[in-house]
Amino acid sequence: MLKRIQQSCLALLLVLPFAAQATDLTWYGHSSYRIVTPAGKVLLIDPWIVNPANKNGKEDLAALDKADLILVTHGHNDHIGNAVELARKTGARLVS
Repeated sequence: MLKRIQQSCLALLLVLPFAAQATDLTWYGHSSYRIVTPAGKVLLIDPWIVNPANKNGKEDLAALDKADLILVTHGHNDHIGNAVELARKTGARLVS
């Protein structure tokens, strides 16, 4: 549990500068976020869009047609989620 908290805190610190200036911030459940920067760049963090906490997961996944950067905090399935599918669909760079 402590390790998960540490990983979440690290992820938050990495994206906080972007989130603080976000023009749009969407939480998809679990640890999955979409951030739109003032310049219009779309960042996805741990994009497990179709997760049990997101009732509209399939619709949200289908609607995501733009991403510039996909950030995966670590290699667990619940953080990788739909990252590869979204990278292929949008042409976003995948960073882990």
